[in-house]
Amino acid sequence: MKPADKRRGGWLALGLVGLVLAGWWFGTPRYEGHSLAYWFNEFHRTSQGQRQPRARHVQRAIQAFGTNAVPYLLELSFNEDYRPWDVRLWSQLTARIHGLNRAGPEAFREYLNARERAQFDPADDASMWFWYLRPPTALVLPSLTNRLQDPRLPIRARAIMLLGCLDATALPHLRPFFTNQDANVRSFAFAALARLDTNAAGAVPDLIVALDDPVLSHFVPAQILHRIGGPARPALPRLRQVWQSETNFDALAASIQIGDEDWGKDALRQSLQPQADPGLRLWALRYLSGQHFLGIPYQLPPITDGKFLLPELSQALQDSDAEVRSPALAALWRLHLDTTGLKPWLEDKLRQPWPTAINTTAEWSECMMASGLLLQLDPAHPAALRFLAARLDDFQAREAVDLLARMDPPSPPALEILQRASLHKDRAVREQAIEAIGEFR
Repeated sequence: MKPADKRRGGWLALGLVGLVLAGWWFGTPRYEGHSLAYWFNEFHRTSQGQRQPRARHVQRAIQAFGTNAVPYLLELSFNEDYRPWDVRLWSQLTARIHGLNRAGPEAFREYLNARERAQFDPADDASMWFWYLRPPTALVLPSLTNRLQDPRLPIRARAIMLLGCLDATALPHLRPFFTNQDANVRSFAFAALARLDTNAAGAVPDLIVALDDPVLSHFVPAQILHRIGGPARPALPRLRQVWQSETNFDALAASIQIGDEDWGKDALRQSLQPQADPGLRLWALRYLSGQHFLGIPYQLPPITDGKFLLPELSQALQDSDAEVRSPALAALWRLHLDTTGLKPWLEDKLRQPWPTAINTTAEWSECMMASGLLLQLDPAHPAALRFLAARLDDFQAREAVDLLARMDPPSPPALEILQRASLHKDRAVREQAIEAIGEFR
């Protein structure tokens, strides 16, 4: 072959490679010019750290990709070797070529080790993305049912969990696992059921039985019944028994959510009274404020409409112990109650000398929550912003930036504090502030 022909053949081959790469590039789903892999990594960062408002931006990306993300997410969900490609390749080469690992440059080996240590297991994040996306059942169910019989427990467990991203059609596939002899498998099945929310209504009889499961904690079926709501009324007598025998606040909250039970409201109010058992009162406040392990992702407020608790929570603010006042403020925040009548108390709290010792956690939390509630009433409240600005110089800088980042939208003075935080000496604080500023703009 002549040299000219060889050159033409080389250019032709290069052009074909270019066309293939271009087809791959333009055929790959993208949002704002970034690939699925990029947004998946952003999803991991925001879901783990609950970074706001970047998380809201990632949610928009999830919805924009839609079902185009399903093949990618399924691959990640069931890929047991989630190490980076270069780490996997090096591992394969060193397994075949004796002595290669020792011969490799030390800096290169350290680089690969760092890459492997930094890598996270994407399976959990892929499941979370599925739960946000709620893809059509027909698109996902065949792949899941094929893996429900897999002999490997991690694969089988992942398939069970992902059934929770579907609708009521997942129930027949989940029900056999509710009575599985393996307690772990039962837990996976009920965790998936929790994701179905009202679509789990057909499983109410199973959940009533599960309340007597000696291995499962009662809060698991109780919180699933809470999510189902009205259709779970047949469970009310058993939930009341669980409350009376165990003082189980999950059972109590479920009873209020399902049937608006007067006895349940009275029991919760009585638990919050100053004359109640101190331990019971504190546990009730912490339950309402979210300071307990729910076991089910995407926490719901224990009471959807908690206005009936406003007198008791307001009374708790007069307690002499900050360990009582702090969760009471957090409960007001979490239940989205109107705190207009408490504005003078909140302002007075920030006028008092701020705590000076780092170990006074409750006092610091109390002041932080008071500033947040004031900003809900007035996004430019000077005392609240002054308190948060001062936090940039102490150990609560990240908490202050996170609170400001959750304002939607922030006031101009709040943006000025975020601008200052974008120059903070702590890298995590800087990044969070910069992200918040970028999203708000």
